[in-house]
Amino acid sequence: MIVAGIDMSENSPGVYKFELDKDHSVSASSFLAFNGKNKKSYPGLINYDKNLNFYDQCNLLHDHIFELVKGAEYVAFENYAYGGSGDMTGLGETTGILRNRLYLHGKKIRIYDIQ
Repeated sequence: MIVAGIDMSENSPGVYKFELDKDHSVSASSFLAFNGKNKKSYPGLINYDKNLNFYDQCNLLHDHIFELVKGAEYVAFENYAYGGSGDMTGLGETTGILRNRLYLHGKKIRIYDIQ
């Protein structure tokens, strides 16, 4: 079974994927991180132009996320932070679009409390 987790944030969302064996132990893992602020470089990091318009940025992030989690049966999200700062409306819209797209592609969605 393959499961994935997504931590959406305004500046550097992250995605991880675990392949589980028959005993539900992790047999393989992979991740993606996104960076729109500076140009670091390491495996799994996708640098993008922070000056992209909202929709192009969403598409870029979502396309990479979909590629990583395409075999996952379950996808987990951390719920929104209470009293968060920054562009919470944009974060909510980006995350909502992603959750809906994953759901429409047959993924089982789980949302965890921030605690």
